[in-house]
Amino acid sequence: VCDATSWDEIEYKSGVRQADIRKAARIYCDADRSIISWCLGVTQHEHGVDSVREIVNLLLLRGNLGREGAGPSPVRGHSNVQGNRTCGIDHRPAGAFLDRLAEVCGIDPPREHGMDTVHTIEAMHRDEIKVFVGMGGNFASAAPDT
Repeated sequence: VCDATSWDEIEYKSGVRQADIRKAARIYCDADRSIISWCLGVTQHEHGVDSVREIVNLLLLRGNLGREGAGPSPVRGHSNVQGNRTCGIDHRPAGAFLDRLAEVCGIDPPREHGMDTVHTIEAMHRDEIKVFVGMGGNFASAAPDT
């Protein structure tokens, strides 16, 4: 597939000149170790799974996995919206975690799970949401492309 794609198409679709792509490739090839970071634009894209797989494959090609100063680095979203989050926070915590949280912090944490981004937008379309408060960012633009 790669060989069948012209440089003109690659430049047009990426918005990056061939010379700059080749320069980045040379920097990567010459580096002793590399970390590749990406954000929600890659993760939530229609082909996000394929893109992340190829990022990891690129890291594997040069041995940039499993050693200090090298590897994948997914940068979590502005509100840590991707699965298990920073510091082990989970949007659907287990009962045992909530029990321990209540014990240690002297609180009664909520047990009912809320809605994720997609379910919230779907509920808005069904007129099931009475109030929505956005605290910065563009909620709809940051949503996965469903």
